[in-house]
Amino acid sequence: MEPLQFNFSHPVNGKVRLFNRVDPHATRVIQVKEEDGQEIGIPLNDLCSGRWTATLEWEYDGKNYCYAQEFEIP
Repeated sequence: MEPLQFNFSHPVNGKVRLFNRVDPHATRVIQVKEEDGQEIGIPLNDLCSGRWTATLEWEYDGKNYCYAQEFEIP
């Protein structure tokens, strides 16, 4: 399975929360840090099938940001 990709034009330091609606115990939190402001890839290989929500939270230049994306693993 392809990783979940996030692209940035600035440095990123934050976390990605992967939440499964059917099995909340499968939730994972991954710390992310990219100092060059490039692409961040989140591996999905070991996640169970079903509908997931990825929420990326980070801080940049004194401001907090949040981005959420839903996806499904067959």
